Amino acid sequence: MKRIMLGVLAAGLVSGCSKEKPAPEAEPAAVEVPVVQATVEDAAPKPIDYSRHPRIYGTDETRAALKSKIENHAWAASIYKSIHDSVDQYVDRHVDDPEWIVSRLQMHWKTKYAKTYVNGSHWSHGEGEAPVPTVRFAGERDWASEYIRPKLEELQPYADDERGIWCRNGSKEGKPWEWAPYRDTGHMIESINAHIVGMAEKAAFLYWYTGEEKYAKFAADISWTYILGMYHRSNPITYENHDKAQIIGLATFEVIHEGVSMSLAAAYDYLYDYFAAQGKDVKIAQDLFRRWSDRIIEGGGAEGNWNINQARNFVYMGLALEDDAEYADGKGRQYYLRQFTSESSAHQMGLHEVVPSAYDPDDGVWPEAPGYAFSVTDSILMLSQLIYNGTGEDVLEMYPIIVPAATVASQFLFPNGYMAGFGDTYHQVPYVSSLELLMARFERLGDGEAARQLVPLIEKQKTLNGYRRDSNRSLLALTSYVGDMPEGQSEKPLQTRTFYADSVNFLVQRNAKDAENGLMVSLAGSRGGHMNANGMAMELYGRGMILGPDSGRGPSYWTTSHGEYYSRMASHNTVLVDGISDYSPIHHKLAFDILHVEPQPGSYDALSENYSFSETRFNEPKTDADQRRTLGIVRTSESRGYYIDIFRSRRKDGEDRKNEYIYHNVGQDLQLVGADGKPLMMKATDELGTAHGDVVGYDYFEDKTAAKCSTDFIGRFNVDLEKGRDTCMGVWMAGQNGRTVFSVKSPVSRAVSKGSVPREVQQLPMPTLVVRQEGEAWSRPFVAVFEPFFKEEGSALKKVQALAPRKPAGDFAGIAVQTKDDGIQYIFNNTDDEALAQVSDMIFAGNYGVIAVGEQGVESFYLPRGRALIKDGMGIDGRGEVVSAALEKKNGVWYYSADHEVLISVDGQKVELPAAKHSKVF
Repeated sequence: MKRIMLGVLAAGLVSGCSKEKPAPEAEPAAVEVPVVQATVEDAAPKPIDYSRHPRIYGTDETRAALKSKIENHAWAASIYKSIHDSVDQYVDRHVDDPEWIVSRLQMHWKTKYAKTYVNGSHWSHGEGEAPVPTVRFAGERDWASEYIRPKLEELQPYADDERGIWCRNGSKEGKPWEWAPYRDTGHMIESINAHIVGMAEKAAFLYWYTGEEKYAKFAADISWTYILGMYHRSNPITYENHDKAQIIGLATFEVIHEGVSMSLAAAYDYLYDYFAAQGKDVKIAQDLFRRWSDRIIEGGGAEGNWNINQARNFVYMGLALEDDAEYADGKGRQYYLRQFTSESSAHQMGLHEVVPSAYDPDDGVWPEAPGYAFSVTDSILMLSQLIYNGTGEDVLEMYPIIVPAATVASQFLFPNGYMAGFGDTYHQVPYVSSLELLMARFERLGDGEAARQLVPLIEKQKTLNGYRRDSNRSLLALTSYVGDMPEGQSEKPLQTRTFYADSVNFLVQRNAKDAENGLMVSLAGSRGGHMNANGMAMELYGRGMILGPDSGRGPSYWTTSHGEYYSRMASHNTVLVDGISDYSPIHHKLAFDILHVEPQPGSYDALSENYSFSETRFNEPKTDADQRRTLGIVRTSESRGYYIDIFRSRRKDGEDRKNEYIYHNVGQDLQLVGADGKPLMMKATDELGTAHGDVVGYDYFEDKTAAKCSTDFIGRFNVDLEKGRDTCMGVWMAGQNGRTVFSVKSPVSRAVSKGSVPREVQQLPMPTLVVRQEGEAWSRPFVAVFEPFFKEEGSALKKVQALAPRKPAGDFAGIAVQTKDDGIQYIFNNTDDEALAQVSDMIFAGNYGVIAVGEQGVESFYLPRGRALIKDGMGIDGRGEVVSAALEKKNGVWYYSADHEVLISVDGQKVELPAAKHSKVF
């Protein structure tokens, strides 16, 4: 194939180091963007011949457009430079020392095992002798290992020692070098090989782009060594323990982790003509790709993220193959692509079934924890782009749900731009790559309007998290993203005040002014894949960070701490009954029910700018307990506000011994004082643990102290920062007879990440509040106020006290929150909306209500679900009917909203008004 030589100006790099003694990494020289010399061949678009190579990331016909993109767009030039920077020093070394990089591959260099055996989740041994060195199989399924992967320069050349891999032990003081048995090295083996083969992929691209043969030699020596080594080694054979036989790949213990095959296929695709010119039998590579793809398809899972993650691997290899007709069994490029797009088998489901069966048709949410869910959508968009590159077909034409599936991620974001961390996931930024790939698709379809709608989503990530278009330094980004983003604006806000994803049982309330002043509370249940046994688990945000996080997953799914703590109730912000609340975190569908919520999820209409609420119900299965959680946001100013949490819990058989409210917060410590401001007399205790009949998760609590406390108390979680403003989460809780307050340290949250909280507290054990209520906690609910604030500004709350009705009124609970500007918010709650509660000069009948009083008197009434909310003769009366209504005074004028006819009483007048939205009373 004709190669176009481009002038690339590059400074010489350090090379030629000894094979026996690793050299320190050299600082790569700057690489200038090539000056494109236009040719007649490049001048005009040509029809694409998809039978030729390359085709995965683009074709010879698309190279001219790529040159123009790199020349004219700084982000593309930056990615191109980073590709050079990542391989050039090794490519230049390879010219004089062609064994150095190849010898770092993890192979059976001496033993040349033709067969490899695994015992359960660990590599066991090898047998037989192949004609060439063969690829070493993974050490174990579990990625959590005490051993640290060496740098390339630290790896021994041609390593094939029965003692294992020479590396550092991260669990020992000083991290000494020692021999790590292969079976204990986690994912080290495959990650080393993936890194080296990934370098080959980049070098192969540079050969195609520049025509410089040194890149081809480097890439070919690596990739062909790996291809031969895998071709001449058998698929893994199980030995003694055959439990994992179904899911094992050729390189790793799970077919979804065969990522090295993607880089290998792409390198082969770029090197196809070079291999042929060198006399290589490309049928060897093709037969390997077919065998590998078959194993992935046979060993995969047709449900959940596995289905798409395994497809990533065989689609790459499928695109590198020739037409079906070239193979006697008819299994070529088209066959393997159909396994992803339009055909299904026992362990692989095609898109034609996956998309309509998995995605929620209303909101596009994939039914797994967000880290998994949005990676699935990103993978579908990536693979559809590659298939378009290699065939010209748009496989997403029939699946418009993929667009909301990518954009709905904004509804999962806290005000700082990080996703909620429920289930087996962590706080991460959304997949902007999904939006970039969608934009590329819309551009080629000529749908400029759809492309412009994506711009605000991308711009928000630039503002919040410094997203740069060159941050994804991949060949996919370089070859697929559009050169210039269009100017665009969204007709509606990117988020709604409340959002509910039914497929994952996730509910959000937000009042997001900005990252610093925004408020958000999320609630997660247990529906969908990769969820935890967490009951009704809350996360709280404030002052730019996720202060009250979930705990995430353990170091790996196979660690004891994941099974005993991270995936269980004690690690979540919820309530445990009798210390034994529990259920299986695998294959469960134990969701909470939404009883009431305002604003309505997904709606842009709200009763008030300052208030929202939700009430949910959950049946705790271990004790058959009825639980209800009422959450509310109260904003008191542009920069201030707080959360309301009212949690009721009781066994249906009435045999409650205790109920325990748990709240984890990031930071260094928790200070506890009584309502009088004096420190609680906390004493060390051995309570909370299996020795007392509690769940094993309680055994992970340390530094446990406790105090009996029947009165109100105040807590302050301190987040002290060397860089940044010291932050606090204040908590006030109403007292009850039979209460014990505990302060404990919980294991570090593995949901928090760099950016979601400051680095200084990311790895600290979490100060944790545990409040025990003897007996039931239904008529004596846990009533808490949480307020985030900067330490320098102090709390905006002056006093919080419980409210008592004149006479019993159902399950009434109420508090008065007095702010330092002399404002007061009266907050009411009841499970019985017919029970009439009279408190001083106030009347409340409903599930939730707020009356706000300022210097000039009553300022607002918020009754999202109830029959009456009155103070001193003023307020809202549903005339015996349940209404959702609000009444607010702005600039001396009263406005109301209501979903039914209501009787409004203000300024000494009463008036019956129809349903309306933000209308004047008079």
